[in-house]
Amino acid sequence: MSRAAGKPLIAIVDSKSLRRAGLTNFLKPWANSENLRLMSFNFDQAHQALHPNTNLRMVIFSVGSESIAERENRHQLKALRALANNVPLVVISDREDAQEITVAVTAETNGFINNGIEAELACEALSFILHGGSYFPPSAVRQLQMHPEEADKQHNGHGTNINGFAHSIDNYGSPTVNLTVREKEVLKHIRLGESNKNIARELGMMEGTVKVHVRRLMRKFRASNRTQLALGWGLTTDRSAGR
Repeated sequence: MSRAAGKPLIAIVDSKSLRRAGLTNFLKPWANSENLRLMSFNFDQAHQALHPNTNLRMVIFSVGSESIAERENRHQLKALRALANNVPLVVISDREDAQEITVAVTAETNGFINNGIEAELACEALSFILHGGSYFPPSAVRQLQMHPEEADKQHNGHGTNINGFAHSIDNYGSPTVNLTVREKEVLKHIRLGESNKNIARELGMMEGTVKVHVRRLMRKFRASNRTQLALGWGLTTDRSAGR
C-alpha cells in the first residue's frame, strides 16, 4: 500500500464528472496540507465505496446550480449522512439562500459553502469544519434571522429547530472562550459580514470602540485576520456547534 493510500479520505460526491474533476484538482493543495487524500464519486459509486470501515474524514456533496431541496438531492443528502455518520458532511453549491441552508441544517450537515466565495475562505471553512466546527453563509443566516417564522416551519424528524440555529451565533463557539455581552453582539455582526462602520451604527457605538472589541475578539479566538474571526478560528467545537 502506498503512503497516500493510507491517509484518511475526503470523498467528493457529484453527479457531474467534469465538475468532480475540477473540484478535486482545486482541493488537492488543501488536502495535502491536512495530510488527507481525495477521491471523487457519483452517488452510486459513493454508496458502493463508502462503508463503516472506510478511513473517511469528510464527505463533500457538490450539487452545482441544483437545489438540495429537490427530492432526489434530499434523498442523496440523507443517504450520505447515513453513510458518513461520524464525519463532517459539507454541501458545495452555486446557490446561497435561506431555503438551501434550512435543508442543509435539517439534513444534519456541518457546513454549506457557496461557489462564489473566495478560494482561500473556502479552504479555511473546510479546515474549520474538518476540525470540529461548522460553517454556513452569513448572508443566508441573516435571511433566517430576518424571517424566523418561515424557518420554524421546517424541521426534520428529530425536531431540529432552524430558528434556534439562526440565532445560535450569539453563543457561537463560546464553551472555551469567555465573551462579554458586547463582544458577542459584535461577533454576531462580524459573522454576518458587516463592516465596523455598520456594526457601530447597529449597536449605537463609536467605530473606534468597535475596533477595540474586534482586536479583543481576535486575541480571544487566536485569529490573525477578520476572516478567521468570522469562522471562529482556534476554537474546538462539537458537531452541533453553530446549529
